Amino acid sequence: MHSAESDILRLQQILREGYASGFTIFKELLQNAEDAGARRMVVAGHAGFDEATNPLLRTPGLIIANDGPVLARHMDAITRASGGSKADERSAVGRFGLGQKSVYHLCDAFIALGRVEDREGRPQTLIMNPWEQVAEANAAHRDWPQLSATEAKMLLDKAAALGMERGMALFLPLRTPHLRPGAALCLSDTNWHPDGAISDILDGEELAATLCCLRNLESVEIMPGFAGCL
Repeated sequence: MHSAESDILRLQQILREGYASGFTIFKELLQNAEDAGARRMVVAGHAGFDEATNPLLRTPGLIIANDGPVLARHMDAITRASGGSKADERSAVGRFGLGQKSVYHLCDAFIALGRVEDREGRPQTLIMNPWEQVAEANAAHRDWPQLSATEAKMLLDKAAALGMERGMALFLPLRTPHLRPGAALCLSDTNWHPDGAISDILDGEELAATLCCLRNLESVEIMPGFAGCL
């Protein structure tokens, strides 16, 4: 029988078997942006939003953004664990399938912000929280599920400060000893800070070859200590 607990076990298995290193994540994220037709991608470290209420925003994290067009069906696809099927939505799979799962190497939940072009460019914010229905994950179903309008605007402003006024932006709240879904619960045992996470995802001999295979992306920018405008 399908359950939230079985989803967690499946994610943990995927991370153990397929995403033991951060560099694999970076390749997935590059491919996500490439599949989206993006010209620019940014990976930026962020210290967290001190004025936020949601703990996912208060913790240090990574902002990963690209300027590829986002449609309503893409925002629907990102909420599905499978990301769609290759037969009927190839680009949604590329952007929101394995790439979506890979980021759980760094975090136990994340926030996606898309400016939806076929909805007049209106922003839509999603919290991807696989722990929300797990009874033992007290913090995940009590404190994580909601963002206020003010908190959503913080993300919008931060993406704009990065020059991303279209496309998709992810905020990955990095796993720390203090940010866990519940007591002794996590998708991976490794804790992170922004500089260490960026160093890990850039580590890999295949990086140059991966970049050379990209056709759409013209700029990939890494900002370990991005501040920008709050």
